[in-house]
Amino acid sequence: MLPAFARPADVVGRARTGCGKTLAFVIPCVERLLAERAAGGAALARKAGRLPSTIAMTPTRELAQQVFVVFESLAPAANLSLVCVYGGAPYESQEGALRRGVDVVVGTPGRIKDLMNRGTMKLTEIRYRVLDEVDRMMAMGFIDDANIQTLLFSATMPSWIKSLCQRFLKPNYVLVDLVGDDRSTQAAATTVKHLVLPSHWQQRTSLIRDLITSYGLGGRSIVFTDTKRDADQIAMELSSSIGAQPLHGDLTQKLREQALAGFKAGTFSVLVATDVAARGLDITGVELVINNKGRFKFERIGAPQPAEMATVAAGRAVQMLQDVEPSAIAFFKEAASNMLADAVSPEDALARALAHITGLKAVKARSLLTAQDDCSTLLATSAEPISFAGAVWTYLKKHLGLGETICDKIRRITMTADGTGAVFDVPAEHVADVVEAAAAHADDGHGWTLSTPSKLPELKKDPNSSSSGYGGAYSNGGSSGGYGGYGGARKSAMRG
Repeated sequence: MLPAFARPADVVGRARTGCGKTLAFVIPCVERLLAERAAGGAALARKAGRLPSTIAMTPTRELAQQVFVVFESLAPAANLSLVCVYGGAPYESQEGALRRGVDVVVGTPGRIKDLMNRGTMKLTEIRYRVLDEVDRMMAMGFIDDANIQTLLFSATMPSWIKSLCQRFLKPNYVLVDLVGDDRSTQAAATTVKHLVLPSHWQQRTSLIRDLITSYGLGGRSIVFTDTKRDADQIAMELSSSIGAQPLHGDLTQKLREQALAGFKAGTFSVLVATDVAARGLDITGVELVINNKGRFKFERIGAPQPAEMATVAAGRAVQMLQDVEPSAIAFFKEAASNMLADAVSPEDALARALAHITGLKAVKARSLLTAQDDCSTLLATSAEPISFAGAVWTYLKKHLGLGETICDKIRRITMTADGTGAVFDVPAEHVADVVEAAAAHADDGHGWTLSTPSKLPELKKDPNSSSSGYGGAYSNGGSSGGYGGYGGARKSAMRG
């Protein structure tokens, strides 16, 4: 990518998030400024009140600070002066730096426009301009200047961005694309696995908590929300059991900086953010991202089950116990002895302690299909191919002899992709009745088997369904409304 900037042509760069786009434009800009200074460029003379020659604009304050830090790391060696301008911070320090003279300005469009309107920022000497995360920069406002080189960077390249390039860039602009056209609407890293979990909105917070327990691997997790209100509410509800903080535009700049710093430092493990606020941020060690909209091709999964969560959580709890200093153990030996005296067995006492540590003090059945509590998902498999849900009803009613009391409560019959069966939800209080009926008629020669799956099989896709791409669900008597809402989970395969 760097050789493309050696030419005076405008450049459009696309690369996956985390691939080093920032350095890709910072290094050429600094090299150009040094070359001009070496050639005796008057515009680069370090005189008081000099106007900036390079400007980098980003859609958010946090991203502006991130880009500024990269420029700042090279500034001492290059003897450059910089300023980062964004809303939420006092004007005085930013305007003071501009009056003293700077070489590079990094900032957000809103504050840059304000400073221009106040007359304290003049861009008449700008020769290099960078738009980072350009697909989020809705208002460009370019001026015609043949001596300006424009660099546009983004992880995505929608069609309207291409139109802007044709409209505002020089005709001979260079496109550097490190993503390709396979998935032109998004550019997620190839190490990320995408999963989808349909759920009801009322179970959102409890499911997010369980997804973090099951898939977070003890590392950092980010939850994306559509609104600032959702970010505040989910962060507040999660904070009672998991360390979580919100990040959105209504927070003061100081609170936003504290939230990002705390998340990066590991002070808390869950960041609940609006998509715009977290756009383009480079945060390492993120194991799980939960999103409420399916913008990717997902693999459908079932809701985390109690046994699965207990296994994962117990492993972390055991590690926590091993980290306890020997000096602290003595203070708890008397209480431990009392527990052992009252317990049925030492294993029972320790299991109770682990259950409390992990927060799994009560266990409810949960549907793999809809994530509804107090429901279990069963799998009916036929020896012969089936093409519609009616065959499942025949098995349940005719072969198993289930009465209307149970059948009326069976929901979400969903065909498997291989056409040999279906999964469906049964209220927890009736699961034993259905399983016992299946066992009693197992040798009747009807060719059906019933089981309790630990995970969902691949399900038949419905072309008329929502973005998750799955459907074909029926309740007794017709099509059911199903469940939408929060549930897109993206499991990161990245490791530190």
